[in-house]
Amino acid sequence: MSYQIRDGESKTFELSGKTFQKIKMSHYAVATAVDTPLSGYIDVLKWNIRITLHRGNAQIVLCDGKLGVIGILGAFYNSNYENLRNQNYTIIQEGANGNKEIAWGLFEIDLGSVVNLMGGDRAVVEVQSVSGSFGSGVDTATSYMYVDAPDAVGREYVTPVIKTKSLSPNVDNDNVDLGENVTTVIFNNLDKTSVLLSDNVIQSMSLSSDKKSTNDVYGELLNQRSLQFESQDDAAKRNQSFCLYDGTELKNAQLNLILDSQNVNSSQNYVVWRYF
Repeated sequence: MSYQIRDGESKTFELSGKTFQKIKMSHYAVATAVDTPLSGYIDVLKWNIRITLHRGNAQIVLCDGKLGVIGILGAFYNSNYENLRNQNYTIIQEGANGNKEIAWGLFEIDLGSVVNLMGGDRAVVEVQSVSGSFGSGVDTATSYMYVDAPDAVGREYVTPVIKTKSLSPNVDNDNVDLGENVTTVIFNNLDKTSVLLSDNVIQSMSLSSDKKSTNDVYGELLNQRSLQFESQDDAAKRNQSFCLYDGTELKNAQLNLILDSQNVNSSQNYVVWRYF
């Protein structure tokens, strides 16, 4: 079952008797006027999603955050990144010849592994749209976000959880206790638009754990990221965002970031990680 959510609305729905891994969110944006290009599209920081797994007497929050922040886990390595960050959406009707322009774009929240909802298990999905979630050039009466939880295939060996931490503005370092069974760590920057040193946020980072310890400066992060993509151009489109780790689970994982404080702006830098 899928749901339509409009600007300023909140909806809650339950999943049961199925296996899922992703929540897919696709937006349908209609221009306010004919013969006029869309502007603003959607503000991915004004869409919030929370997924709570109810299993027996336990309630486990699988994720809770802004689409523009936690959505990075399902977008970093593919074209959805362009939708999430640069509003590079697909025009399905041009704003010409008396028509309103209409755009469509896909986002997804990827938990990283499947969740089997068996017996009395259920997942409660809450999606909230803050007023102003669409741009000023979008007709909010006819535009909406389409939310769905497609079926997945597989056996649940672990229960995946997504966590985030927002960096305080103007700090020159931060320590993040990532905890146990960490499988993915991404630094998600939202406001920088280049790889230039003038935009540099992370000057260096160190990650320590039971299995892996790394110490990388900015140039090494750029080099490692370029190896994760088919071209340097694709890697550079991630600007100041980096996948700091993606692999087998780490225990007692600790992240230390040394930052250029003048580039650390309020609510623009997040550490996002998965664990189980």
